[in-house]
Amino acid sequence: MSSGANTYCSVLAGFLIDHFSANANADFKIAYFFCTDKQDKQKSAESLLRGLIHQLIGSTPELVEHALSFYKSQNEKMIESLGTLADISLSCQ
Repeated sequence: MSSGANTYCSVLAGFLIDHFSANANADFKIAYFFCTDKQDKQKSAESLLRGLIHQLIGSTPELVEHALSFYKSQNEKMIESLGTLADISLSCQ
């Protein structure tokens, strides 16, 4: 969802996140990311995937093994690689 300045998209997004989180079951995880064009760190695909992966690992700790295998082969470079982040997110399914 996208909007200009002074709109209620973040309020609506927050409502939807709360609603779906309250109705989630053990097999269903909610992850979200708010992007802004005002902060360089929040407008890249890498930032989006890092945020989503962080939330998924935080809510499902056993997923850390998937990220660790990538870390062992690439070290810190993995957090800057869109391809690697996409691979990590796909391996967590």
